[in-house]
Amino acid sequence: MLVTIDAIASRFADENPDDLWDRLTDAENPAIWFQLLPIDNMGAAEDLYIKMNSRGKPLTEFEAFKASLGQLVGEAGGFEDFGHKIDGDWTDVLWPYRGENNIVDDEFMRYFDFLMEVCEWRDGLVRSGDTVTPEKRAKALFGISNPRHHEHLSFMHGAFQTWVAEPNLKDYFESLFKTTLDSDGVRLFGANATSDLFHACCDRYGDVRGTTRAFSLTDTLLLLAVLVHRQHETEDVAARLRSLRNINEASQFEMRVTNMPKFVNEVTTFIQTGDLDALTTFNKNQVNEEKAKQDLRIQNAELARAVERLEDHPILRGTLACFDLDPSIAHRASAFEAAFNPDQWPLVTGALLASGEYQRGFQDSDRFQFGSPTTDSVWRSVLVDRGDRGALARAREALGTMLDVIAESHATNIEEKLIGIAGEFAKSRADREFFDWRYHLVRYPEMREGNTGIYFGAGGALGYEMTMLRRKVQRSYYRDAYLYAIWSEAGRPVEVNDPWFYGYSTTPRWMELARSGVGMRSVEAGIALRSGGSSSDEDTLEALCKDAGAQPCEAGWLLRIPQADHASDPVDTVDRVQVGAEILRDLISNGL
Repeated sequence: MLVTIDAIASRFADENPDDLWDRLTDAENPAIWFQLLPIDNMGAAEDLYIKMNSRGKPLTEFEAFKASLGQLVGEAGGFEDFGHKIDGDWTDVLWPYRGENNIVDDEFMRYFDFLMEVCEWRDGLVRSGDTVTPEKRAKALFGISNPRHHEHLSFMHGAFQTWVAEPNLKDYFESLFKTTLDSDGVRLFGANATSDLFHACCDRYGDVRGTTRAFSLTDTLLLLAVLVHRQHETEDVAARLRSLRNINEASQFEMRVTNMPKFVNEVTTFIQTGDLDALTTFNKNQVNEEKAKQDLRIQNAELARAVERLEDHPILRGTLACFDLDPSIAHRASAFEAAFNPDQWPLVTGALLASGEYQRGFQDSDRFQFGSPTTDSVWRSVLVDRGDRGALARAREALGTMLDVIAESHATNIEEKLIGIAGEFAKSRADREFFDWRYHLVRYPEMREGNTGIYFGAGGALGYEMTMLRRKVQRSYYRDAYLYAIWSEAGRPVEVNDPWFYGYSTTPRWMELARSGVGMRSVEAGIALRSGGSSSDEDTLEALCKDAGAQPCEAGWLLRIPQADHASDPVDTVDRVQVGAEILRDLISNGL
């Protein structure tokens, strides 16, 4: 004892005694605390299920929680068999999910964490960053001081008991959910998607990676929906889960912990009644779409499968705002599935633009959003966004046109069909000598290589000066769409510096020859050229420019592209990429 006292004195010699005493006597978070389980007048141990380790080891977190919860259940009454179930039937339910330690303590605690948080949300409570022990949370929810304690206990009891008679939980959840486009069920999305939500909850509920919940809020609501269905034996569960999945996916902006008290009550009502109007906190656009799809299925039951296939597509994820909800959805669904295979995205960027100006503009900005040859989230932004059918009108029209042509085409495979759509558009433009920005983007795949699908047009409009971004901001390196196409069409000669740029779309961008520094850029009026500074090179450049018909300008020389007015805007009557590529070849062949 004296040795221990000396060690304590040495360890805390430099500490303030008053501060130490405050820490020891802190009522909420004391530095030292003990587990006290009063047993006088509390019945037999078999009824209390207080498990003490005979070798004097401390209770595990789950054992301590179970003992505390058992006391609360005993005080509340009505669940006399609680102890038998938690150590018997309920353990059997969790046993297939045990970890490497061959016990299910952690799995129990994660499932209890889920159930208690749902109850907290039902009480309108959202936990702050403060750490609260499971015992304190349970007492606040299940203690007799909470007016809803019996309701919460009934929910918790039912959330375990409902699985006891289920022979195989994995099979049950796979009958409701899936993670691929094939088979029946509602598809779940995400890198860690699994159909067995119960297993996922027991495995990672409460884990946080950065600011992201490992078991997402959307999965939380779906698992809650399944429990509500089983406890209340609701009807039409497959359709209601599908609508909820769709609305969840469309409500990522609203999907915040602070909204969960509203969400859990609205989802409970919806699963019990099927009334979509109960989902008032979710994305209203998607709620309205779900109503429209219900009407479509009633009037055209044969379309249900096509609608479900589209809803389960990883780009659309339940939102069909880019489709007309009418019988055309049948052939468009199969065409969409074939076209929007990731391998075909580079071709889709051309075929869709050939079918219409589907891009999104932004108010008071020179930024435009197109599809991406590589990234599904970009396509979600273009075709789904917030499910606003008004905002997506142009995209819906272009997509419908493209899908109709695909469905009617006699080409043997989807690649030929997409190439054919783009090729026919470019030819029709060329036949009319109408070489606008849209022609060039469709005609030259290089002008559609930007991963982000983001373009900036000088002057706030799409024309002959455009940046094509691989990342989302112009302070990172990007391509000038026209110069990149000119360089590519000329064979990407090594005599030209690989044309990467950064800065605002209005900043002049010059593609330079490596030896001479002679520069080329695309401007609204044509192709501009400038000297690299060498007097001997200037003479060569001047001769070439004069031969090509270029005129002196402030920057150097300007080769005007023949243009005709169209709706007050000048439009090229020749292909400026071909003109630019020919000039570039001449510059190189003349030693510049």
